Amino acid sequence: MENNRAGIIQVVNTPLGFFVLVMLVLEVSLGIVAGIGAGFDRTLAITGMLIIVISLIVIVTYLSYKRPEALSGKREKIEIDLSSQIPPLREEIDRLNKHNEELKFELERITSFKSRVWAVLVRGGSVDIDDILRILGIGKDSPLRSEVMGLIGILHEEGKIESDSRRPPGYYKPKETK
Repeated sequence: MENNRAGIIQVVNTPLGFFVLVMLVLEVSLGIVAGIGAGFDRTLAITGMLIIVISLIVIVTYLSYKRPEALSGKREKIEIDLSSQIPPLREEIDRLNKHNEELKFELERITSFKSRVWAVLVRGGSVDIDDILRILGIGKDSPLRSEVMGLIGILHEEGKIESDSRRPPGYYKPKETK
């Protein structure tokens, strides 16, 4: 009995063989029901056997038309030539690395500039924006003016500086820590 089962399992090595094995098992099961049953049970079992056979024929026909290699268990090997993809990827990596270096430089510049603005605020006590610009050597019409304003806003949001309520608007001082 064990040898028969092992032999059957070894024979089933393709999808087509699996379909046939499943069909045989179902046919035997329905054949037993048809042999034992009578009347409607027998008719139902015979109809089931016919449906299984027709379904298997349709499935195998479809597979033999669309993918004949699937019936034999063979798969199509797809080889991808990556050599055509490597140069564009290298260019993209180089572009991203260059952009990353530019961003690092800009971050260092902003951090340094923020430190200089902070140093002016700490040293001056209560300083207005015009004094900060003058101490840093930045003219009122310089594009760096908006950067100074942005950095003051960041320092204010971080809670490091506050508006000096004793002076006119535009004066800032380091926030007192308690």
